[in-house]
Amino acid sequence: MKFSTMKTIKNIQKLLAEDNADKKFVIRGSEVGLPNIARYVETDEQRKLVFIANDGKIKSYDWSGLRHPPVATLTPCPNIPPLLMLPNGRLARAGTGKVVAVWALDGLQTHGPDERDIVGKREKRDEQRVTDRDDFEDVERSSGSPPSQVIPFSFDPALELDNWALHPGIGLLVHMCPGIDAFEEIRDGNGRFGGRRKEVGRFLGHGATVTRITTGVGWDQGPGGHVFCTGCADGMARIYDVRQRLPVLTVEGDSREGACRAVLAYPDGIPVIFTGAMRRTQCIRVWDARAKAAVYELATGNNAVDDLAWDGLRNTLYAATSCPEMDRIGYTHDYRRARIPKAQLGKFRFPNLQDGCWVEGDYDPDEMGEEGETPEDDDDGKS
Repeated sequence: MKFSTMKTIKNIQKLLAEDNADKKFVIRGSEVGLPNIARYVETDEQRKLVFIANDGKIKSYDWSGLRHPPVATLTPCPNIPPLLMLPNGRLARAGTGKVVAVWALDGLQTHGPDERDIVGKREKRDEQRVTDRDDFEDVERSSGSPPSQVIPFSFDPALELDNWALHPGIGLLVHMCPGIDAFEEIRDGNGRFGGRRKEVGRFLGHGATVTRITTGVGWDQGPGGHVFCTGCADGMARIYDVRQRLPVLTVEGDSREGACRAVLAYPDGIPVIFTGAMRRTQCIRVWDARAKAAVYELATGNNAVDDLAWDGLRNTLYAATSCPEMDRIGYTHDYRRARIPKAQLGKFRFPNLQDGCWVEGDYDPDEMGEEGETPEDDDDGKS
């Protein structure tokens, strides 16, 4: 399973999908020794490593077993945005800072079998350092391993990257999105990362920040053709052909009122677009790219879709959802009262706004009035 998350705070959590579909997911975690909130996650499925980073350091953990011991620490670099796993065991990070930093994973210094060895230099413990944690003594004190290669953006020193992805169908093509509409290629004549650096194409049509770029298949799953898909904060998902500057297909994910999370997948060889809406529709729409039409909708329980991930091996879609109207304590806000016909209420009534909607097996006949109403509230409930 590929990790797909937008907000990871201090703990790595792994979902283990058992072969038996009847078994529940198992959640395991490990403390992350970073001083601030970790916002970026990337995985190396071949080596069973998960990389987690804040705006500075990168730490790697082994998730092949029941425990998730720390493996290595990578030094901070002047790059903030997401990580990217490259072929041949390399990890890249780029962003504000005019460079791409690349680490070759094989041969990196590790924390050793006791998980306590210092990687690089030992940093001094400073209780006054800026951190979001109260337990500052648990913050990793290794300076980390420096990158094995640093590639400057010579063609655009002011480049600020938001999203990037590999395109498996055209050699080692790196799509990056500075702002909303530009993608660059970084490769040399032999298709290796690094060397000749130039902008080879710019794809237009986005009305806001690009939130997601997908190609439909992984690097190890064969060519993915000439297409890629983008989700955008203008509520639209777009399909691009790398030989054209404008999108070949645009679908509406959230009625222009919220960010759209889009994933391009090929279940049974059929090109399908999954779009997750955040504000208005709050569901997942399934689009047939050939018919250029929505096939059906997947319910998310009236929750916003924060992110989507496709497991091509099992033809399974994963969705991370949240309730924008629910605060951190669990109270809901801005819901309206449901207008439910009395004939459809059944033998009980919704008690009140605080209790929410009841299902038929949950009510207590001893607490109901003679006409199926609670003494506290005579309303029909809420949506």
